[in-house]
Amino acid sequence: MLAYITPNLERGALLWLLVIAPLLNSCLDIPREAVPETVSLTYTPVEIAKPVKGAGTIAVIVNDFRADPQKVGNVTGTVLKAGKGVITTGADVKKVVQKAVETELGKLGFAIDATKATVVIDVTQFDLQHVVVSSDDYQSQAKILMHAEVRGADQKVFYSQLVTGESYSSNGSDEQTLSLALNRAVGNLITDPKFIKAILTAEGGPS
Repeated sequence: MLAYITPNLERGALLWLLVIAPLLNSCLDIPREAVPETVSLTYTPVEIAKPVKGAGTIAVIVNDFRADPQKVGNVTGTVLKAGKGVITTGADVKKVVQKAVETELGKLGFAIDATKATVVIDVTQFDLQHVVVSSDDYQSQAKILMHAEVRGADQKVFYSQLVTGESYSSNGSDEQTLSLALNRAVGNLITDPKFIKAILTAEGGPS
């Protein structure tokens, strides 16, 4: 009889461990209070092969159509009161984007000044999601969405395109992830041959 009871007790103990083990693991990753975070923005110029032949003068206008110009994301995932984990920036996103585009156009040989040819950029998404997976694991996901137009005299549109830039990192820097997404968005715009052609056409130069 004792020999029969002992294996049953052992099996019962094993089953109990199988049930409680996941609970113990979840207790180790106790959800924590999300805290506000502030990130800075930096732009690293992209590598461009050579200046554009016939480059003239161009103006750059940037509009920020997001509801909150200072908010750039949220802390989400395994956190308590995730709504408190708002990610903001002290930088002026509109000015950062404008400076980045002007820098790249300048490298291509364009002079930046008021003229009949204008690049108009509308920022509609500038978003960073800091996703907490566990107490020592998180992911950063950034996405930037802009609409770019090239306008000539009488506001005639020569180019109209949605431009995106995305970046992802695991346990990396939120600032670097967001800045890399910005780099990719601006790089995608500047390296689009149709964008450069539209500027030259709007200036009245070679097409």
